[in-house]
Amino acid sequence: MTRNEFTLSKIKKDCIDEKLFEEAVKKCTVREFGANGIGTLAEKSVHAVLKYYYVPDESRHEIKVLREEEIAELIKEGKDNKKKKARDFVADACMDGEIYEIQTKAFYKMRDKLTLFLKEHDVTIVYPVSVTKYVRYINKETGEIEEPKKSPQKGSVYDIVPELYGIKDLLGNEHLHFIICFVESDEYRIFKGYGLRGKKTIRKNLEKADRVPRKILGEIRINTPEELLGLLPDGLPEDFTNRDIADATGFHISYAELLTNILCSINLLQNKGHKGRYKVYNIV
Repeated sequence: MTRNEFTLSKIKKDCIDEKLFEEAVKKCTVREFGANGIGTLAEKSVHAVLKYYYVPDESRHEIKVLREEEIAELIKEGKDNKKKKARDFVADACMDGEIYEIQTKAFYKMRDKLTLFLKEHDVTIVYPVSVTKYVRYINKETGEIEEPKKSPQKGSVYDIVPELYGIKDLLGNEHLHFIICFVESDEYRIFKGYGLRGKKTIRKNLEKADRVPRKILGEIRINTPEELLGLLPDGLPEDFTNRDIADATGFHISYAELLTNILCSINLLQNKGHKGRYKVYNIV
C-alpha cells in the first residue's frame, strides 16, 4: 500500500459539510490582484477558514481563557522564565466550554498553554493536511498570477505523528481531542522577475505568501486516547514490529518508531521483546 492509499483509507467523509466550508472560504479569503500580488487577512487563510468552519460564530473567536492570576501561577511554577502576556493564552475559539485550537505545526510550543486549558476545558486541536496542493506563482513586479500547477507533494495522515510526539506527555488526557482535516488547497508563491541558472530560466526570490483551502475532503477525529490506535494500519498481526507498520502503510520506518513510542508512553502498546533487530509490540 502506498502512503496516499493508506491516507485515503483512513479519511471519513460522512461528517463534513461542504457548503459550510465554502462559506468559510468566501468569508475569510481576500485576494488583491495587481502590483501587490495577493492580500489576505492578518492571519493565514487556512487558519482563518478552519476557525470559521468549526466555530462559525465570530463572537466565539479569540477568547481569553486564562486570568492574570493563572498566568502568574505558570511563571511562578518556573515553566517559563520570561514574562508572558495575556494574549499568549487566548483560545482561537471557544464554544460550549470547549476550546478549539487551529494548529498547522509545532504542537510542542502549545504545551504550557494546553496544560492550563485542560485544567477546566475540553480542547480540540484542528490539524490541517493538504492532500492535494496546487501552486500558483505571483510576479511581484507585474502582479500577474500564473495558472495553477499541481504539486507532486501530497500531505498524509502520518504528518501529525511528529507533532503528537512533541506533546506525548499530554496525550493520555481524556479532555484532549484532535481533528485531522484533509483539504485541497492553493499555495501562493511570490517571485520577483526571472533569472538564469545556466541556460535555464528560473523565478527569482521565491517566497511563500499564503495557502488557501479550495475544498474539504474529509476528517479523522480522535476523541479519546484509545482512538490513537486508529493510526495503526488494519490487518497487523497480534505481535508486530515497526517494520510491519512501515510495510503496511508505505511510510518510512521512522514514522512507525515515533508512533509506537507515543502509544507505549500512554500504555496503549506494550513491548514484548525483540524479533531480530526490531522490537515486538502488541495492543494492551
